[in-house]
Amino acid sequence: MHTFIADRERYEGAELLAWNTPTAGLDVLLFRVSGPTDPYRDALSDARFVKAFDVTRIDDDRFYAYVEHRTRVEDRDFRDAILAKRLLVVPPITFEGSGTTRLRVVGSPDDLETVLDDLPGETSVTVDAIGEYDAGQGRVDPALTDRQREAITVASEVGYYDVPRTGSVADVADRLNCAESTAATHLRKAEARLVREIA
Repeated sequence: MHTFIADRERYEGAELLAWNTPTAGLDVLLFRVSGPTDPYRDALSDARFVKAFDVTRIDDDRFYAYVEHRTRVEDRDFRDAILAKRLLVVPPITFEGSGTTRLRVVGSPDDLETVLDDLPGETSVTVDAIGEYDAGQGRVDPALTDRQREAITVASEVGYYDVPRTGSVADVADRLNCAESTAATHLRKAEARLVREIA
């Protein structure tokens, strides 16, 4: 389903909010997905490994997806690399439209170091930061896609959020190398998500 999202422009990403493995060979997951509901529902219906699912709309461009699916080899290999160590994955796990997966892991420094070696061979890993656990860190930001995060960062740098405003959407678009309408869309969606998280 991450490939489905990455291959379609209308999907910005999904967040895995909670998961469980109630019996061997079965995973139960709750996602929050940003994009249209119907194509995603159709893709779940067509996925051979999905046993059951339910989709609940949040608003016009987001929905929850409850999914029960058979544990695949790649799921087990990825999970085993982490669970074999003294580590905790802190939800949400974010599956971005770019194809990138983001997650925060807490645990022993030695285990954090060695888990990278035990991940499946085709997995490419970038460590963004290492430090003390902060429960507030990432509470709002992970809901943003990479492009949305880049857009609001650039907007801040060019003065778009200054009072009075000294930068424009055109300035943001120029720095992002995209159309003004695209930059405006990234900013509106990022701002809407941030407001929803704190309102």
